[in-house]
Amino acid sequence: MAFLRFEPFSIKSYWQSLIQHPLGQGNKNRLSRLQVMMATTSLRRTKEKSLIGLPPKIVGTCYADLSSEERQIYDHMEGEAKGLVQNLINSGSLMRNYSTVLSIILWLTQLYDDVSLCPPELRSLNTLTSIEDVTDKSELLQKLVAILQDGEDLRF
Repeated sequence: MAFLRFEPFSIKSYWQSLIQHPLGQGNKNRLSRLQVMMATTSLRRTKEKSLIGLPPKIVGTCYADLSSEERQIYDHMEGEAKGLVQNLINSGSLMRNYSTVLSIILWLTQLYDDVSLCPPELRSLNTLTSIEDVTDKSELLQKLVAILQDGEDLRF
């Protein structure tokens, strides 16, 4: 809301105390308030009533030749990605890990474009499968959120 200058929600402390902190603590009442606020401040458009006429969508497929090394790296990561996504589906946690799946798609796309776009430490998705579920560790999550909000550098 800050970029919209929609006061009082553009004031960081107000936003944090009324929206962000209660949401972080699982307050469903605040979630419904946020949804109402977004509905009233967002512009709703339908396909029939768009603001501007858009050109027709064109879907195309571009094929590129990969070197043998690039193909080997891509195939390895694609196999890991398929396995990870299948595990998320099987465990019923796909929707909780939606951002992880989108990140995997981004990494595969970058890897396909140029191997150097995907750093070597990200070329193995095995680390993603060993991430511990911290949903029941609210104190740890609150510390992490506080660090991120303060803009401090994470140093290990």
